[in-house]
Amino acid sequence: MSKFDYLNFKKIHIGYVLKSIVHERNIEEDEILKYFKITKYILDEIYNTRNVKLDELLKWSKFLRFDLFRLFSMHLMLHHGISITKSMKADGNAGISIRKNVYTQEIKVYVVNQIRNAEISVPDAIRKYSIPRTTLYKWLKEVSYEEQLS
Repeated sequence: MSKFDYLNFKKIHIGYVLKSIVHERNIEEDEILKYFKITKYILDEIYNTRNVKLDELLKWSKFLRFDLFRLFSMHLMLHHGISITKSMKADGNAGISIRKNVYTQEIKVYVVNQIRNAEISVPDAIRKYSIPRTTLYKWLKEVSYEEQLS
């Protein structure tokens, strides 16, 4: 099982992500309840919700020492960056743009896993995520090499 299997960048279920990170890091439930000053019932509600307020998300990020906001940035890069960039070029708007050339390890693993699981083909990944062909083949090669070492 990959370190990032619980991440679905298209439909982020933040409660599931929080629960998965807590489980992965073996964090005791009592520690969470004490830190957030909540009951077990409220914690279960948080784990089952798809939405969390920004200030709560920031608090969880600090507690877990994990940049939860990056998940949403990756969602924008993978699923909305292409259309935003194209519309900005068409409008001639030189305002804020989303940088597509910043690929985190999570994005690499996500895209490579999609290709490996035959959910998407290489040409489709190149078109859908606007990843340069050589970059994508480099990722596939790196993952193969890493698997051979382990």
